[in-house]
Amino acid sequence: MRIAGIIEDDIVDCDDGIAVSLWTVGCPHHCKGCHNVQSQSLTGGLDVNLRVLYDEIKSNPLVSGVTFSGGEPF
Repeated sequence: MRIAGIIEDDIVDCDDGIAVSLWTVGCPHHCKGCHNVQSQSLTGGLDVNLRVLYDEIKSNPLVSGVTFSGGEPF
């Protein structure tokens, strides 16, 4: 998985509690007025191992969720 950034203890981009926020890279939509143009490229960001990322998130007892943003996370 390629990510543009991560916030490990995010209280802004979550519904309730503390979340991990992940910004993915790559977006085919190119929406007019995009506020995250730098994350549209498929080759930017950092390549992370999903299992390692998952284990790190699960090991934090304060985290109640994960917020995906982008780029296009799906």
